[in-house]
This record gives sequence, structure tokens and C-alpha cells, in this order.
Amino acid sequence: MIRNFILAFIFMGLSVLIPKVVKAQQFSIGFRSGVAINHFKADQHLPLSAIKPATGYFFSLPAELKLNRFLFFSTGISLLQKNYSTIRTGYLSGLYQDNHNTYMQVPLMLGVENRFSKFKIALSAGVYSGYWLRANIKGQTLNVFDIDIQPDEQGQLQSYFRKTAYNEHYKFNNTKDERYELGLQSEVGLNYTLNKIDITLTGAYQNAITNQQKKYMISQPATRNNTFIVAIGIKTSF
Repeated sequence: MIRNFILAFIFMGLSVLIPKVVKAQQFSIGFRSGVAINHFKADQHLPLSAIKPATGYFFSLPAELKLNRFLFFSTGISLLQKNYSTIRTGYLSGLYQDNHNTYMQVPLMLGVENRFSKFKIALSAGVYSGYWLRANIKGQTLNVFDIDIQPDEQGQLQSYFRKTAYNEHYKFNNTKDERYELGLQSEVGLNYTLNKIDITLTGAYQNAITNQQKKYMISQPATRNNTFIVAIGIKTSF
């Protein structure tokens, strides 16, 4: 159902975009690169653990249609990581897992802008659709097949599981993993015009409204990505 909604949303956005391209006063394309700081929100997580934000890469090919002096419509395609870490605490201290998740996304946004000499400030908001391309997990866990016997403070022999490091490609589970993501996006940008090229500094916030996991069990906890993006780039107009 979510997949069909996303596809319908993209189709409607393109149906609006194509006639605007013909009538637009100005069309621009560009390239951005930067960092994505992701906060993974879970209503419920493992005991003796803490979920920490993590940083990943961000690349984008944005396109913009200037509708009039102040209004513009923007879209494009982005490749970014939405990473996070799970740190174990208490007697499990030292164990962790880093999740590296790569997404491809398409935003559809409406914005306003104002120019001050060679500088331009832009504010925009809208929605985005994304697809979870790949994932990698890296961390340290206990190996139940590798036991270390050491004396405790009283001299009694105790058995301990040794820690084992791992770094592997995550295989998606069609029952659990929701690879399509839909969310809200807001963006602020500062441009400096140099001849016909704009040098851009952009900050964006993405709030997923779909879960990263499907409803495969009773009382399924919500798990969503909240992502902050900071990027620099260039843009040229036609």
C-alpha cells in the first residue's frame, strides 16, 4: 500500500512539473555534497542499550523551476546515508552495533526566495519519497562458542564469553524491513552568485512519517529516521 502511494505521489508530482518546465521563467540544475546526521527514533528498544545518532554522506542533483520573482518549485535526486549506532550499557558495556543505511530519495518542494545584491536566501518545504538501497552492520558482540575462564575477586573460577567483532552486508528481510520511506522535508539555503554560477550552502531537515519496519507482530513499535543535512554545492541557470 505504501509503495503504491509513493508511486502515485511521484506520478502526480511529475504531471505538475512537466507543464511548468515549458512555462517556467528560469530553470536551474546543480550538484550538492555534504553530511547527513541521522537520529533513529524507536518507541521501544533493547534493555541496557542506547541509540546514538551517526553521520553519513549526502550527494544530490537538485533541479529548480522559478515560477515568479519569489516562488520556485524544486525536486531532484539524492543519495544519502541514514546511519545510527546502538551502544550496550551496564554489564554489556563494550558491545555495540553501527548501522549504515543507504537511501535514494526524490523531494518535491515549494519555496520562496529573496535576493540581496549577489546573495539570495531561500526557504522551502514539501515531501520526499525514498528507497532503502543497501545496509551494512558493524560491531562487537558476545561469542557463545568462545568461552574464557578467569578467577574473580574471591579467586573463584568464572566463565566469560569473549567478544567478537563483525562487519557484514545486511540481508533485507521482506517480512520485517520496510524499504520504501515517505516523509516531510524543510530546507533553508544561502546562495552567492558568481557570474552565472550560484555557490550554495543548504541546511535541510527530513522527518520520516513511515516506519522502517513493517507491521509483522502485535504491538509493533514505531521506528523512524529524523535526518539533518548540511551541504555545499553549485547551481547554474538556463
